[in-house]
Amino acid sequence: MSAIDLLLTVYANFRQSRGRFILTLSGITIGVMLLIIMGSFLESAGQALQKSAQEAIDADLITTVPQAVPKKIRHKTTRPLDENDAHATAKSQFFTQSTIGFERRSFTSAYFQGKTKNISLSGVSSDAPDLYKLELAAGRFFKRSDFENSRRVCIIGDEVHQYFAPNGPSLLNNYLTIESNQFRVVGILKKKMFLGKTSSLDLWDRRIIIPVTTFKMDVRPSGTVDLLFIRLESFADVKKMVPLLSEQLKNLLLRRHYGIENFRLRDMSGDDNVSVLMESVISVLFIGIAGLALLVGGINIMNIMLITVTERTREIGIRRAVGCTRFTLMKQFLLESGLISLFGGLLGIILGITFTVLLTLALKSLWGHWDLIIDTTSIIAGAVVSFLTGIIFGFYPALQASRLTPDQCLRYE
Repeated sequence: MSAIDLLLTVYANFRQSRGRFILTLSGITIGVMLLIIMGSFLESAGQALQKSAQEAIDADLITTVPQAVPKKIRHKTTRPLDENDAHATAKSQFFTQSTIGFERRSFTSAYFQGKTKNISLSGVSSDAPDLYKLELAAGRFFKRSDFENSRRVCIIGDEVHQYFAPNGPSLLNNYLTIESNQFRVVGILKKKMFLGKTSSLDLWDRRIIIPVTTFKMDVRPSGTVDLLFIRLESFADVKKMVPLLSEQLKNLLLRRHYGIENFRLRDMSGDDNVSVLMESVISVLFIGIAGLALLVGGINIMNIMLITVTERTREIGIRRAVGCTRFTLMKQFLLESGLISLFGGLLGIILGITFTVLLTLALKSLWGHWDLIIDTTSIIAGAVVSFLTGIIFGFYPALQASRLTPDQCLRYE
């Protein structure tokens, strides 16, 4: 029997028992659909979490923040984290090829046309958009001249804009009063979604940012900083270098701070491990559920094929009597079970892509940062796994059919 004859025979059997086969496909379809959704969801979620992060979470960053001195050594002389620490770090032989930046923060109030709102005022460097994955809904970011001339310009968060202009026109080029100074609004940040609820003013939607030079001139004349960051751009193996250079930075700051550790170093290596662990756990759960669905689908296929063998016993006997070999008969039933499973897999791929698109649209409307990513690897894996599931679970029924002799079949019933 040729391959075309086999396919025609399988198609004829599908037409005779379409309802039964459709019910059999459910397990395979659900399993493959979950694989497609899982592959797309994990990649999209990783990108969305990075875009919506309220702090800098890049793996190549070492962040230093001030820390309270323990009570027992508060009588000792020390110095605060300041700009001079940043300059000294930049001159160190270990960080000459790295980007050094810092940020200042203050909790204050902003005023506009009789309205007052508590905000977090941040003096940022020119690296802020890339550092914090900031995007503008309108306007522009700071120019070089804004930093050089310490101009009183600001960029406001989405919540700040909605508070001062809930239904009115954009606040662009209007002036807000902050720390008794007039700041011209030159940009409005896109909404940065945050999971959960918090009253913290550190969320970017509740911030107003100004050039760090302006912050020093108008808000806090001292050279102290609230965040010192180092980006290790020139190193090939960042994950390996971050712990080593963190130790070098710690030693440098301890010497400058007279041995008092009134600062805390943070790197993203630990957070990266946690995120990888979380992704692994989610992947295992999804794969486990998908595998269970495929197992149930495979058992259904085995069951339906055993029933099919019983129902077609006389047909098998006639085929054997006219010269059909055991191998050809086995190929026919294996191909039949494989195609049933593959069809269920293709249906699962279509449903998986459909649900991924719908899920993306829903999350994008709620989250604001959610890209549609269709994982081609999971699509290929779904098609291959579904076909192999049919072959594996169809092997026993095919073997049973091939073992039947013509006289057994013709005596049936």
